[in-house]
Amino acid sequence: MSLTSVGVIERKNTITVDGFSSAKTLKGAINEMARLIAKKFDEEEGKALTVKTNDEAEDLLTIGNYSGDEFGIELQEFEYDPKLHYYIMVRIVKGGE
Repeated sequence: MSLTSVGVIERKNTITVDGFSSAKTLKGAINEMARLIAKKFDEEEGKALTVKTNDEAEDLLTIGNYSGDEFGIELQEFEYDPKLHYYIMVRIVKGGE
């Protein structure tokens, strides 16, 4: 499993990371993103995003549940691939200086 078409937008106060996951479950997709964030951006944020159960994964959807349309993300630019099951986006708010 891995994230593909990963995009990163870094601003003064936030980092937005998105990509497509080949994971078969929402839990797997979220944990893929958590590993990427821990490795490339912030280990503690990655740990905080990690889920142990499918119920925890579902609960995360209720936190800031936005669609790609609200951010002007055009999913049509990607060719359909049946192996990519989830589009996932996370916004990290940077700590104060």
